Amino acid sequence: MNSRDIAEKKDLWNELNDLWIQRQMRRRKGRLSLLAALSVVVVAGVVLYAASFTAPQQSLFMQIKGQQLDKGAMERSSSELGNFRTHDAVEDTETITI
Repeated sequence: MNSRDIAEKKDLWNELNDLWIQRQMRRRKGRLSLLAALSVVVVAGVVLYAASFTAPQQSLFMQIKGQQLDKGAMERSSSELGNFRTHDAVEDTETITI
C-alpha cells in the first residue's frame, strides 16, 4: 500500500510540475509579446519623430548662403567649373572652408 501511495504522489508531483512549467511558459510568452508590441510602438514613434524634422530642413550650405535652388536637374557648365546651370538661371558657387 505504501509503494502505491508513493507512486501516486510522484505522478501528482509530475503533473503539477508540468502544469507549473506550462504556466511559466505562458507568462514568458505574454511578457515577450507585450515587450515586442511596446518596441514596435516606440520604433514607430521614433521614425515619425525623425521624419517630422527631415522634411522641412535644407542643406547647411543653403542655410548659410540664404538661397534655395530649384528642384530641377543641375548640369555642370563646361565653360567654367564654378558655375551651375538650373533651367535658364546660372548660379555662381563658392567654396566655404572652416
